[in-house]
Amino acid sequence: MTTARAIEEQIRETLSEHGELHVLELADRLEEHPLTVENACTRLHQNEDIVPTGRGVFSPNYRTG
Repeated sequence: MTTARAIEEQIRETLSEHGELHVLELADRLEEHPLTVENACTRLHQNEDIVPTGRGVFSPNYRTG
């Protein structure tokens, strides 16, 4: 089982490399359950690490690097 912190880091890395992605695509790329990825994205958004762009799609927060 992957830790929440490890999933969040994988999400940040994947979005930095590929730009905007939907939660389902992130889950597929990370081989994690979509709900696990959605929850991680919510935490990352609350920390301003990523930004939602609409309907389950997230992108890196370019303002924070």
